[in-house]
Amino acid sequence: MRVVSPDTAEQIAINNLRLDSDAVDFTTIEALAALLRRCGAFRCPCPPSTLIRASMALLHGIRDDTQSRGLLSDVLEQAVSYGDFIECREITGHSNARLLYIAPPSFVELSSGRFLIFGIAVDDNLIVPPDLAHNIEYSRHARLIQSVDRNQTRLSLLSSGVIEIAVDDWLKAPTPTSAGDHYQKYAAALETCSRPGIVDDLIILDSDTPVHFYNGRWIKVKRQTGAFVARRPQIYGAPLWAYVELVDGTLTRLLDFPMYENKWRACDEAWHLQLAIDATRGLPQVYRLRCGAHSTHGVLELFSPIPSWVQRRWDYVGEPVPSSGSLLAYRFDLGVIDAELQFASERIWLAERR
Repeated sequence: MRVVSPDTAEQIAINNLRLDSDAVDFTTIEALAALLRRCGAFRCPCPPSTLIRASMALLHGIRDDTQSRGLLSDVLEQAVSYGDFIECREITGHSNARLLYIAPPSFVELSSGRFLIFGIAVDDNLIVPPDLAHNIEYSRHARLIQSVDRNQTRLSLLSSGVIEIAVDDWLKAPTPTSAGDHYQKYAAALETCSRPGIVDDLIILDSDTPVHFYNGRWIKVKRQTGAFVARRPQIYGAPLWAYVELVDGTLTRLLDFPMYENKWRACDEAWHLQLAIDATRGLPQVYRLRCGAHSTHGVLELFSPIPSWVQRRWDYVGEPVPSSGSLLAYRFDLGVIDAELQFASERIWLAERR
């Protein structure tokens, strides 16, 4: 038997997870995500707590701090959201336990030649062909392949039994439609609403205000007439999101979110509707693109919030970066920026700020 130091044991463990021990260790999300996938391959179906305990047991003697346990819980939630695990409820008798199952090996092509790999093989076998395995990039909890021959990569994945998932199914994105049709759907729904009771301290998102200053678009109700995205207070918790009709400042109709997009938060549906309202009025919300003269990247700056399903796409296609004079910003490789600008134009009706 050979006795090794904790550092050496950590390097061996990292290499066994098919990661580079010179680049990551068990303080990084990449390594902890790989560890959770390894434990899940042998333990699932099981409660999340079982995966956390199994992972902590493997870290015993290497990383024994309580910080690792808290980080493992966060990474596991990210892996569930990403698609490595499937969450179900086991309802038996008086139990309503949360169980995690491993998702089958799958891929989604987010943009031309950029593939996300997710899911877990039984016994943690390699889920992609050996000729593609060395092309996998590990970014936080995600696994990506950037291919110069997208057709060959796709065929290679399919021939190995990896399931292709449509990008909209993975994003859980709403069905693509025009801004006008999207707006009219809510206008028709609002028409069927009955007169609500009195709502005090209602604030509305004023479509007549400049689209490049989001916070300044929120105003108190005075004597406005029209339909507005709004927020109304409740006794406990954050204000609720709604779509309202006002006549001379009096609330006449109210539609609470979520209405159609209940896979996401109420604010996501409200922001999506406001994007459609602005575009339909001929004053679409805007972006600004910054590219250096010799840069290989472009930075897309946004001035209003975007729905979570858009953020989810851009978190993997690009990289969130600190914003300067905007609400949020993403950095993209120049090779994918055109596709993402087209996505922004077609799906959330953004226009370039001049």
